[in-house]
Parts: sequence; structure tokens; C-alpha cells
Amino acid sequence: MLLTPYSALLAYDHLLTFSGEVQFVWGRKFSGATVIFLLNRYITLFNKILLPISTFWWPNQTDKNCAAPIILTEIFTVIAYFVVAVFSALRVYAIWNKDWRPFLLVLVIALTVPATNMVLTERSIVSISTHSCAIAADLLVLVLTWIKTYEIKKLASSLRSEATFSTLLLRDGTACSVLRHGGG
Repeated sequence: MLLTPYSALLAYDHLLTFSGEVQFVWGRKFSGATVIFLLNRYITLFNKILLPISTFWWPNQTDKNCAAPIILTEIFTVIAYFVVAVFSALRVYAIWNKDWRPFLLVLVIALTVPATNMVLTERSIVSISTHSCAIAADLLVLVLTWIKTYEIKKLASSLRSEATFSTLLLRDGTACSVLRHGGG
């Protein structure tokens, strides 16, 4: 099963970065950013570990007695989608100088994914619409990031300054969107 190596890699990554988490997250004041970080980090980890376990240990998923791991996996998935939606919207909010309009646009589009996953269980045209909204939200965040990055580059060029930071922001923002979409 493909998820098993991914789960192992994710767990290994968590082990490698745990000391940094302790230093940079646990050593600071608890805030909303801390909640988003921890939910994103641990819900994903637990979900990716629980899914293969539930598949191997509870192979008869139609039995009502074995439904708990599957329901828990679905709950973790919805929470992970919600965290990604909030994180994406907050990223746009910060980049766009606390402008609520792009924040709200990204948030509404991105929240369709967890909302439809909570309500609908069958895979159909709604599933295609849900995935389309997820892609649209990612692309919107990417385009809004590019626009602000271009503005920074233009300003730096007018000051005859090297804009290496904005080049990194443009590259890393793109890479982050691609990796998030492909890793999942």
C-alpha cells in the first residue's frame, strides 16, 4: 500500500524536526498560530498512520463494529482540510497587508472542501466540484502571492536593489503549493 511508506516518511520527518518544534513552538506563548501549527502537524500525522492501520487490522470495513477507525480517519481528514483552508486564508491576509477581501475569498473557496466532506459521503460530480475548489483555492493563494511578490520586486528594482528575498518567496510559494497538492 502506497500510504504506508508515506506514513513512515512523515513520522520520520516529525522525529527529525521535533527538537525544533520544542524550541520554536513550545518555548513561546500559546496562540492561535500555535493551534493551527499543532493541528496541521499532528492531525496529518495521526491520519496518515491510522489509515494503513485501519486497512490492515480492520479489513472488513463494512462491519459496523469496525467502522470506528474509518470514521476517525474521516474526521481527521476534515479537520486537516479545515486547517489548510484557515492557514491559506491567513497567509493571504498577511501578504495582502491585512486586507479582508482576498482573505474572505480564499477562505470561502477553501472551506468548501471540508464542508462537502462533512456532508457528503458518495463520490460523484460533487467530488469533482470539491477537488476543483481545492485546486482553485491553491491557485488563488499562489496568484495572490505572485502579485505581491511582483510588487515587491518592482519596488526593489526602482530602488536599484537586488530582490533575492522576493525571488525566494516566489520560488518557495510555488514549491509549497505544488508539494501540498502532490503530497496528499
